Amino acid sequence: MNIMSKKKHNKEAKTHEDAKTRSEVKDSDKNKKSELNEFEEKIQQLEAELAAMRDKYHRVCAEYDNLQKRVPRQIQDGISYQKESILKSMLSSMDNFEHTLASAKQNHDADKIIEGIKLVYKNFLDTLKAHGVVQMQSAGEEFDPVKHQAMMQQSDPEKPDNTVLVEYQKGYLIEEKVLRPAMVIVNKIENDSNDDAGETAEDSSDKSTPEKPQDKQE
Repeated sequence: MNIMSKKKHNKEAKTHEDAKTRSEVKDSDKNKKSELNEFEEKIQQLEAELAAMRDKYHRVCAEYDNLQKRVPRQIQDGISYQKESILKSMLSSMDNFEHTLASAKQNHDADKIIEGIKLVYKNFLDTLKAHGVVQMQSAGEEFDPVKHQAMMQQSDPEKPDNTVLVEYQKGYLIEEKVLRPAMVIVNKIENDSNDDAGETAEDSSDKSTPEKPQDKQE
């Protein structure tokens, strides 16, 4: 191969190599551009999701602030409504009591006055019961420190120990919960076991003491 042919061959080889390199670079640029487009799309998607989350966060914060303002007001309104309902239900008892007082001024019949007071009392108890409040019956029951408040103790041997003898002031329950304990007098039987034990010990002592032998008479 002469010099000219060799140069021509080298030139063609270089040209082919350059074309191959340019093709590879072009393919690489296409791949990078494709990847860049994917990254840009992903970034746009994430930015859209972030914007949606921010919007949701601001709405939740606003709802929470409104809830904080609304709940105490609703609680107070509920309490006011309950108080209003209870007080309104007691007005009928007040009306009956006023009628009884007016009747007592015109009528001096004690039996009728007492009957009117009993009616007012029953009406008042019915009103309490309608709101879940009932009286406790403590007399004759076993003393319960949760339901009863002991004022004093008395001894009645005919009644069981630790039993309520007298109900001085009634107690009330609301929905099975003690609203006010009853003030009571409790039975406390005196224990005579110590005296019995003393007498038993004394008798035993007398029996165990030996008798002094008598002197024999000569």
